Amino acid sequence: MRLHGGVDSALDTAREWAERAVDPCASLPPSPATDALRDGPAVLLASLGA
Repeated sequence: MRLHGGVDSALDTAREWAERAVDPCASLPPSPATDALRDGPAVLLASLGA
């Protein structure tokens, strides 16, 4: 799978969805929960080395 680009493609798709998920958080009031929703996707992707 890695040799054929499947993993890279999956990570690219995950990055796209993570960016989409963060945008709506801008309209939420500041709170620890909002911070987690906003920062969570980037932290997850970073843990995968993406």
